[in-house]
Amino acid sequence: MLLRALLLSGLFMVGCARESAPTRVAELEIEQVEKVAFGPDSHWLVAGNAKGQVAVFDSTGHKKASPLDVKGMVSAVAVALGKLAVSGALEPTVLVWDVNKGSSLGQFTAGQLAVASREITHHAIVWVHASGGTSNETKALVGGREGGNVNFLAFGAGGRLLVNDAHGQLSWWDEAGLKRVGQLPQASKNYGFGHAALSPDGTRVAASGYGSSEVSSFELAKGNRLFRWPGLENVSDLAYSPDGSTLAMSARGGVYLADSTSGASLAKLEGGFQRIVFRPDGQWLAGSGNESGLWDVKTQSQLYKGYNRDIAFVGNSGRIFSLQEDQAVLYDVAAKKSLAEIKGDFQRVIVSPDGKLAVLTPRRGKPQLWSIP
Repeated sequence: MLLRALLLSGLFMVGCARESAPTRVAELEIEQVEKVAFGPDSHWLVAGNAKGQVAVFDSTGHKKASPLDVKGMVSAVAVALGKLAVSGALEPTVLVWDVNKGSSLGQFTAGQLAVASREITHHAIVWVHASGGTSNETKALVGGREGGNVNFLAFGAGGRLLVNDAHGQLSWWDEAGLKRVGQLPQASKNYGFGHAALSPDGTRVAASGYGSSEVSSFELAKGNRLFRWPGLENVSDLAYSPDGSTLAMSARGGVYLADSTSGASLAKLEGGFQRIVFRPDGQWLAGSGNESGLWDVKTQSQLYKGYNRDIAFVGNSGRIFSLQEDQAVLYDVAAKKSLAEIKGDFQRVIVSPDGKLAVLTPRRGKPQLWSIP
């Protein structure tokens, strides 16, 4: 009876392990993917590749629509309810697309091409990990550009479109008419803005300039500067907390947390990261790149440390998806244990807003869509 009980217990544990492991849903029919983003309702996703091709898929991995191709590698995508925005690396043109109708809502050119296309390489594209922005009221768009291409797009509230043009100025546009209605000062005399983040309510933008050692925060309604944060080296990413109260700035030496209204210093988290992202509830913050870390924002206690290419939160569940050298790992932070490993040379992991789906993009080949239990 004891042996039978142990066997049954073992079988039960194996069953639980299988139930807790992700299952592959589909392989997306697009290769050499550079950018992926889920729609706010998690019912669709958009993927853009190195050839300038953009495709929309539903939550089962079936292709819904293919918007017009963009010029050069897809350098930026952004999503809102029922629509997306996309741009390519060879010209600063942004296409806005209706996902449900499968048709264009319009396009605009932020400025003239500032440098020769041969000078725009893969290394010139700045990876910006969007955080938050899953509100059903998303209506505005924020953008930044390097050398002629738009490198960052994100929808937010407010009905405005923020774009970095060829003259290095952040200008904002009316979303409905795609007409410029204002602009912000240049980051510096010779350089435009390299990184940008829009607050969840769409009222403020934080940005850092190429060749600049500071981050600036602006109020969009008036175009005035709220504060400067000087003395930073090699700013790699910016992110607002989901409630908009905290601005996180990743630079050489660590992640600096500041009050998003006053700029008052709140904390510094040690490490060097290419991307930073808040958990949807704002309680945790993760940094990833050559090294990675995870912190409790309130106590600044470190919950996880490793060497991961990318980290994505699985909702507020206490689990993360992390990319290691030859596998993707679903990890339980509190239990400090791996729940599942997926073999592959993956470069990015993107989890849907509802935490039920994940896209793993490999160095070569097609992205994989996985279901998370």
